[in-house]
Amino acid sequence: ALDPSGNRGALRMMAIGYAGINNLQNPKLSPIYSDQLHLLPPTLLHVGGSETVMDEALLFTQYAKEQGNKKIECKVWPELTHGFHNWYTELEQSREALADIGQWFRGLNK
Repeated sequence: ALDPSGNRGALRMMAIGYAGINNLQNPKLSPIYSDQLHLLPPTLLHVGGSETVMDEALLFTQYAKEQGNKKIECKVWPELTHGFHNWYTELEQSREALADIGQWFRGLNK
């Protein structure tokens, strides 16, 4: 209810419109269903704590780790919604998140 970017019902209808009702678990369309998550390169996810798809981001990270991916990380930014990085001129948390991304990239070379 707090995320203005969309609700679960609307997102499901968009997914059905794109993929069809019988194709929603196709890993080529929804990587959360892939058994190849261990092959991902180092991955950082940022998700707002009030984001409609927060649970999916956390599950995606969990599944990747269960498949042996040790280079995936998901950070939850409390009380923020989808696309919060775009508000960097107004929100300190957005600036912190962007700095965190830079720090993460710098850490890849270590």
